Amino acid sequence: MKVFQPSVRLFMVWLTFDITVTLVIPPAVLSASSHNERATINLSRHELAKYQPPKQGFGGSPPPVGGATRGGQCEGDAAQNQLTLTGLIPNLGSEESVNLSYTLSTSPEFFIYLPETSARQVEFVLKDEDEFDLYRTIFEISGESGIAIVWLPEIPEIVVNKNYHWYFSLICNPNNLRKNVEIDGWVQRLDLDPTLENQLDRLERSDSIARSNLYAEAGIWHEAIATLARLYLENPDNPAVVREWKLLLESAGLESFTEVPMNFIELEKTPEF
Repeated sequence: MKVFQPSVRLFMVWLTFDITVTLVIPPAVLSASSHNERATINLSRHELAKYQPPKQGFGGSPPPVGGATRGGQCEGDAAQNQLTLTGLIPNLGSEESVNLSYTLSTSPEFFIYLPETSARQVEFVLKDEDEFDLYRTIFEISGESGIAIVWLPEIPEIVVNKNYHWYFSLICNPNNLRKNVEIDGWVQRLDLDPTLENQLDRLERSDSIARSNLYAEAGIWHEAIATLARLYLENPDNPAVVREWKLLLESAGLESFTEVPMNFIELEKTPEF
């Protein structure tokens, strides 16, 4: 099976409170943002974003094993790091629950929190349910704390109602991969529900807040957070957008990751990958 290894672009984003964010955003997506979204956004005509966990029976069968979306840090890194390597997946269940999130896309985006680290590389891997590689790549990082948004290419093998296992690792010692710090989780692609499709069709393409709300209420996490993140990147100082971003993360149990005023520095993917 072919493993996709196309070029991917990363951006480093500084946060308040000495937090840094690393973002992978398709350039075409950013350039396509509407000028209307840069204007004043009136929140009064929108319901506030609130993630709703998917109902039982949503999609296909559950993954064969759970995932660990919260990890540790490299040996020798500062022990005072309050936040460790974490996948920004809804965190509303017990520690034993399966870390499964939902998408409608064959190229979903994954949001990963990076602690301040001595590591200078990270690896992202996507596998099918039988643990065959579909995508694998390594990125250079600065070592500052942040949120990495990994944007995948179109991967035809991601089919509806199948589970896919993702892994994200801090490469703490390239000469001893057993020292890596790793987190993992599962993602499942769904068909677009006709009711949700009709609701989305009635919205203007530029109405990102309302679109994110609909995805969140339907339990479609990847589209909910990615839609609002793109709007926030274009409107980091807009109070309505900032409020929506914080409320969405809080509703998914991700309160620690809500402060994100953004400025960009581009990073490059490791040349050999």
